[in-house]
Amino acid sequence: MELSTADFGHVLVFGEGVEDDWGWRSLMPMPRNLPDGWVAIQAHPFRDLVKRALPGPLKFDLPDLPPSISAIERWNGNDLLSKSPDRRADLDEASLSYIAAQGRTAVASSDAHRAVSMHAYHTVFPKPVRSVADIAAQIKSGDAYPGSASEAELAEIRTSWRRRNVIGWHLMGLDWQAISAKKGHHADEAAET
Repeated sequence: MELSTADFGHVLVFGEGVEDDWGWRSLMPMPRNLPDGWVAIQAHPFRDLVKRALPGPLKFDLPDLPPSISAIERWNGNDLLSKSPDRRADLDEASLSYIAAQGRTAVASSDAHRAVSMHAYHTVFPKPVRSVADIAAQIKSGDAYPGSASEAELAEIRTSWRRRNVIGWHLMGLDWQAISAKKGHHADEAAET
């Protein structure tokens, strides 16, 4: 379940019964205590920052996470493939720094909004997973880690997203060439679409 919290943005919560009504309402503060079998993950902590940041290393002053949040997304497919593909290195550097500073487990997520993005980024569980409790335990223990498709596969997915965007801008009657240039797409690549 993805929570929209008042204090930590989007937080993913996994656990037996998390889908039941346990009193959570959107934009409440992040719960400081969760049941033992649950795990919480800080999702895409830099999404909004990267939108308004200048090129180069991301400057951030994110709040310290409560103990109830056990992991942080190092890689988020929606950010790295669609929203900010040109800022991959900056996002990765900022994520690694934040994960280290907070002492949390690094994970990854496709955050797939299209089938082509499924499994592009994912969390690897080295031990067998037979239940959601196994997922929570491996994340909390630090055994889980981020994984991704090959760089060639990721490049193909980024191209697919770029093509989808260019076609969408064109169909909406927008200046797709100007938007493509602003997004850093080469003119010949955008025209191929």
